[in-house]
Amino acid sequence: MRWNRWSVLSTKQFWCVCALLLLTLVYCPAVSAGAWLQQPDRLLYASTQSAYSSHAYFDASGNRTDQPAFLKAESNHYLEYGYDEDWTLGANLFAQLLRQEVAGRSEVSDNMGLADSELFAKYLVWKNDQAVLSLSPLLKLPSLYAHSTLPKAGSDSVDAELSLMAGYGFSYDEGHHFVDARLGLRHRFDTTLEDQIKFDIKLGYELYPYWFVIPALSLTAATATPSAINYSESGQNNYHLLKLEGTVLYKLNDRTYIQFGAFEHVAGRNTGEGVGALFGVGRQY
Repeated sequence: MRWNRWSVLSTKQFWCVCALLLLTLVYCPAVSAGAWLQQPDRLLYASTQSAYSSHAYFDASGNRTDQPAFLKAESNHYLEYGYDEDWTLGANLFAQLLRQEVAGRSEVSDNMGLADSELFAKYLVWKNDQAVLSLSPLLKLPSLYAHSTLPKAGSDSVDAELSLMAGYGFSYDEGHHFVDARLGLRHRFDTTLEDQIKFDIKLGYELYPYWFVIPALSLTAATATPSAINYSESGQNNYHLLKLEGTVLYKLNDRTYIQFGAFEHVAGRNTGEGVGALFGVGRQY
């Protein structure tokens, strides 16, 4: 079922979803990013390749509107380093190839570059044998593209974010499972862009030994959105986005995994509507 309007999530429902984070403690195994910190002098590196296709967007009212095809191929490189028992340092880097069809003409517009790279840290607030709670400050850098014209999937702004991250691991039916969640507030220093609320939650269920099924939900909500339509294939938008993702992860050993899956932008305002697929490899050193 496709959701054509953002209004399926009322303001009250949105805050109820966010409140789930405060009731959830999250555990992340070594191969997963999340609330769990890396051990001192340990490095986690994950490389994910994805492709995204869109033929429509959600307008300022949340209605689906057709548009010329937009394609994005992305290479994501994620690193975490355990500085000590209380701090983990990291970087999240994105390289993109973009293609946008031109309406009414048999032409395309291409672009490539680095989009919305992030530098972050995680500070351990509390943990026990199963649960962990941490804080994560983050700095988003401006995107760098070969051409200044559209399409651009990233934004030109510098952003700062602070997130509360939490997790819990549990055993059930001879499997080891986890829940991972994050609630963050992102300040965008560009005065034309509103701040954002970020909420993510995922469940890792060990279906068979070493095989995990991981459904995930990601929500971005601007603190204000315009009433007029001003959507463009760019990160320079004030937007809402609800994204659903499903992946399968296989642990080759205690330090290495492969992962593949698909995702969909199912609802939003002033943002693209589309689907994508991904494949990733990660290893802890």
